[in-house]
Amino acid sequence: KEVAIKKLFKQELKPESVAEFKREVEICSRLNHPNVLLFMGACTKPNELSIVTELMPKGNLEKLLRDKTAPLSLRKRMLWA
Repeated sequence: KEVAIKKLFKQELKPESVAEFKREVEICSRLNHPNVLLFMGACTKPNELSIVTELMPKGNLEKLLRDKTAPLSLRKRMLWA
């Protein structure tokens, strides 16, 4: 299965930042909603911090909302935003 991997560019983090990352992973692991990307896993080893989610092949929501050629009404864009 294809997945998206969000890897932190800056890996040398303060202990507070690592703890915040781990809290984000914990929260994501409990989310289960059709409008939220499926959390599939994470790597919390030092220098390898990353989050694995389902892949959205058409890109992210921000790009879609900003795409003037996408066939979306202003109302739909506002609801999704």
